Amino acid sequence: MKYLSETGHEEWVHTENGAWSGNDVAEQIVVGKHGRVYVTGTVHGGNGDKDGTEADIFTTSYRTDKKAKPVWESVFNGPILRGSDAGIAIASDNDGNIIVVGQSHTGKSHDIVVLKYAP
Repeated sequence: MKYLSETGHEEWVHTENGAWSGNDVAEQIVVGKHGRVYVTGTVHGGNGDKDGTEADIFTTSYRTDKKAKPVWESVFNGPILRGSDAGIAIASDNDGNIIVVGQSHTGKSHDIVVLKYAP
């Protein structure tokens, strides 16, 4: 991830490697209330039989200063331990809440999941 100032100057760069060092994907980014940067996507376990997970929804928040360190992170592993979950979209509402929409494997199919994070 790269954060640029209003003038296009590179402020910071951050690479996220999920806990299992699998193929991680950022799907969407939004700048929310107070200028925080929020990202959602998917972190992959790489070896579901060993690690107990395949793919999970990953959401994180960054300040826009030069530190590029997450303020908070959340991993959502749906109801099926080795199921495949994915973060697809992210938005911020007027109260500063973060809304993430994704999909979660529920055993027979993938269903919509909506996650809300309070500021």
